[in-house]
Amino acid sequence: MRFKVRDHQHLTYDIFSKIKGHRETYGYKLRSLYPRYQARNCSLPEAHSEITYVTFSVPITRAIKTEYQHLLRPGDYSGFYRHIEDKLLTTCTQLQLSHVGFVADGRMPIIRNSQIDKSAHNRELQKLSFDTSLADGQTHTIWDAQHLCDVMHFVIVASDADNKDAGYGKFMNNVETMVRRFITQLPINPEKQDVTMRFFQHISYTY
Repeated sequence: MRFKVRDHQHLTYDIFSKIKGHRETYGYKLRSLYPRYQARNCSLPEAHSEITYVTFSVPITRAIKTEYQHLLRPGDYSGFYRHIEDKLLTTCTQLQLSHVGFVADGRMPIIRNSQIDKSAHNRELQKLSFDTSLADGQTHTIWDAQHLCDVMHFVIVASDADNKDAGYGKFMNNVETMVRRFITQLPINPEKQDVTMRFFQHISYTY
């Protein structure tokens, strides 16, 4: 009998917590899961799947509806979603973040490595599968032009080059810079509204 082993770890924080007066800091060494296992003399099979990604969400508040009311046409919200998509992709390109997801159809995204899973969806979840080996990157943008969703979800996935110790800290710094730049283009008050980044590391293998 063979078993599928999965290790899912995550770190969550509000990137504007200091503006709100929170001064506590915690040290956390950024490194991918495979070398972390190796450092503890815990062997893993060469055939394994690993993926690292960051998610954050933006609710469509009254302030956003007021700011973009010229793009919010009942039954046709494509202009609004394209505007948000363009801002996201432009900001990501500036920081060499090449694997990007944007989901605004009422579903919650779940992220998988394309080595083991393919994109799919049901009524509540939108599975996004990324090939982290693609040098030119990969983009998934999914929105429903006929309906205005309550919350927009965004995903940034580390490429294979990012998912190494040498590029790990740079990836995280670039993602945080990207989120800050992107959010400042929207009518969001960082003193009152949380913008929570969730940093995930997943590894799986057959035992």
